[in-house]
Amino acid sequence: MIEQRALFEGFDQANGDLRLLVDGLDGNTLLLTDGAHILCEQGTRGGRVCGHGKGSLHSSVRADHRLPGRNRTERWQGTESARSNLCFRKVDTPLPDPLRRLSRPERPVASPPGPDPSPPADGRLSGSVRPVRGRYAPSPTGWLHVGNARTALVAWLSVRHRQGRFVWRLEDLDPPRILPGAAEAAEQDLRWLGLDWDEGPSMGGPYAPYVQSERGAYYEAALQRLAEQGRLFPCRRSRRDLQALASAPHGREGLPPYPKAWRPRQLPPDWYDAFRHGTAPAEAALRFRVDDTPVIFHDRVQGRITEAVDTSVGDFVLKRRDGLYAYQLAVVVDDLHMGITEVVRGADLLASTARQIQLIEALGGTPPAYAHVPLVLNEHGEKLSKRDEGLTLAALRTAGVRPERLVGYLAWSLGLIPSPEPCSAADLIPCFSWNRLTRSPWVLPPDLAERLR
Repeated sequence: MIEQRALFEGFDQANGDLRLLVDGLDGNTLLLTDGAHILCEQGTRGGRVCGHGKGSLHSSVRADHRLPGRNRTERWQGTESARSNLCFRKVDTPLPDPLRRLSRPERPVASPPGPDPSPPADGRLSGSVRPVRGRYAPSPTGWLHVGNARTALVAWLSVRHRQGRFVWRLEDLDPPRILPGAAEAAEQDLRWLGLDWDEGPSMGGPYAPYVQSERGAYYEAALQRLAEQGRLFPCRRSRRDLQALASAPHGREGLPPYPKAWRPRQLPPDWYDAFRHGTAPAEAALRFRVDDTPVIFHDRVQGRITEAVDTSVGDFVLKRRDGLYAYQLAVVVDDLHMGITEVVRGADLLASTARQIQLIEALGGTPPAYAHVPLVLNEHGEKLSKRDEGLTLAALRTAGVRPERLVGYLAWSLGLIPSPEPCSAADLIPCFSWNRLTRSPWVLPPDLAERLR
């Protein structure tokens, strides 16, 4: 029996992305998903899984999808490789209609002229599996601290464990908050820690530029596409207007969800052209019109997540009234264009995921695999911030801490090794497993530098 949670990913060239999740101590739950919708679940739609050997490099796994009301079974089967990836292949009848909708468009996002956005060939796991492409995307608004390093280490290990490509992307969309020198310092800090990357601002790559402030043309192309689909509208309401809805239940951002009654009833056919060329009334943001279908996805760390975006957040901003692009738009467009297949980030960003999945699907893309790593907290149980100056990588390095000591401590805090013994980041690649990762926040001792010296 399969004894631990495992996420196998496969890609069939003709029919799109599938993910097989085997969950439970005896393999008693099967989910066949496209990253956002559950297509098959044992006990509700007749799915089942059979296999053998925890840790076996070639254990056979089969997923049967029995169609309700039909005397037919659609079967997918494959072999678990040493890199814990299942290469799916079709073994009998044609795909049922519920799965056929997973077909992946060749180019999810309309792009300005530039390099072809198809992922490069290297990093491919096997014949039919998409290349593993992960990323780390810091904002240069402060110095990297231990929590940032811990998340970056997990993202890097997940990619290197499967011989994928790791992308460095700079998220610098908010000029007033940018700290001079922080971008260069972040690269220096993570190189000191032993991490490397294959594409990024300092080395280029097929998806350059890797700096968000230089990628406005891509964001404009996405906005144009959403406007043509009727998923975009101008909004002149403010946060103060939302705060005034005192009787409404508050959503994820401490504000009531954007009311559907505030949507414009009708927009002229040429409203977006007028808006874009400055002939429409100014001082308006652009909001994404969410739908009322609940988003369901599986997070590699947090488990199954269900969220109704229309009631938790409502229509959300993609471009601010001051002309700056919102994080939600930029991160989705960049991940789609750069072929990112997995997003590993801090648990504080879990609340953004469901709305990003809706945006990805509106742009014709396939959601990546998600993993939201538990946060690192200070001695007071608070999320690390700029006040915790002694816990930045620069401060620890200045205090005489060796990178191997910090890497070993981080790996121990994550559950990857049994004790905080010094090791390099490369030493951890063979033993990395999502099954080992701790699911709880980690509280740092106030004397961390002294302990690691």
